[in-house]
Amino acid sequence: MTIWYDILFAINSVSKNLQSKDMCINMAIEQLKGLLSFSETYRENRFENAFISAKEILSEMNVEPKFSEKKNQSKKNNLMKILRMKLLNHFKSHLKLIIFYIL
Repeated sequence: MTIWYDILFAINSVSKNLQSKDMCINMAIEQLKGLLSFSETYRENRFENAFISAKEILSEMNVEPKFSEKKNQSKKNNLMKILRMKLLNHFKSHLKLIIFYIL
């Protein structure tokens, strides 16, 4: 939620500026370049801060900020258990990939 809030807030402020009556082309180009720059710096630097912020919000709500896994004792599902553990260990990097590089 915090990631989407930051992104949509930046987009909304640029959108409002672009819709003003006295907007000229040069200013519009600068606004769009600034938005592109914001997305690049957010991808590289601010993602960790957003993740920390989300954890803080969860703690204020008295919700434990961790992903739990259902325990399965079956030997047939051992491979799935290993794959789930790997996915949970790399959750942050996958989330970053999905949010910033696919969009």
